Amino acid sequence: MKALLGSLEELVPHTCARVLALEGGSNVLALGERQIPAPPQTSPKYHPGFPLTLTTDESPLLMRVLEERKSVLVSDAKLEKDWETFKGHAHFRSWLSVPLIASGECWGLLSIGHTDPNLYTKDHLRRGELLAVPAAAAIQNARLFARAEMYASELEKRLLELRDAETALEAAQRGKKVAENSPEYDRKKAN
Repeated sequence: MKALLGSLEELVPHTCARVLALEGGSNVLALGERQIPAPPQTSPKYHPGFPLTLTTDESPLLMRVLEERKSVLVSDAKLEKDWETFKGHAHFRSWLSVPLIASGECWGLLSIGHTDPNLYTKDHLRRGELLAVPAAAAIQNARLFARAEMYASELEKRLLELRDAETALEAAQRGKKVAENSPEYDRKKAN
């Protein structure tokens, strides 16, 4: 995500760009963020390890991008209804967002904002859309990799359980053979 956001800086001017991934239900999580200028690490808004989480129910614009799977360009956020309630975005004046779609599935969105009004054009939106393709593929691949790791871990656990069961069965069979070869077993079998 860091490389993608670095490339974005060259294509679309911004004060903040985020890659937001769907996290189930109406939640989106910032997987990557780039602010220009970068905030000092002591800033109270900078929380490494605590990424921004948004609820699309509280943001009609995010919901629109995700539901319609279409990009949105806001020239002047001051003229946009309910903009002030847009957590983590209220300071922007220009904003654009692009859905991240791969394999026919929406994985999240790219959110790009600037503090200057009327900055973005349709060309900026097109550039954002071009970067959305690799971002969506990266999120999809990361999720598939995580799922594959989970399945591999579960398979490994099941194989260990199977080996334990096989070992117990072999021990039981050895015990049965020992018992069958004992004189006591022959007497019980005769009666």
